[in-house]
Amino acid sequence: MYRCNLSFDQLEEYLSFLSERGLISQTFSEEDMHAIFWTTPRGVEFLKKYEGLKEIVDVDTDQKLYSTIS
Repeated sequence: MYRCNLSFDQLEEYLSFLSERGLISQTFSEEDMHAIFWTTPRGVEFLKKYEGLKEIVDVDTDQKLYSTIS
């Protein structure tokens, strides 16, 4: 959350979005009762396809979208 510069509400929204689509799953650590999120096989497939699309369009993800359009 902190490394991504997200608020707790944003994080919850994103995790819910990914979970509802079967891209991640959630378990709980019995030791410290923290949520642990795992990428599902469908999520791994999505990431592979996303990487392939980035190669096709040759997009630098660190670059702002508007600067590639103008």
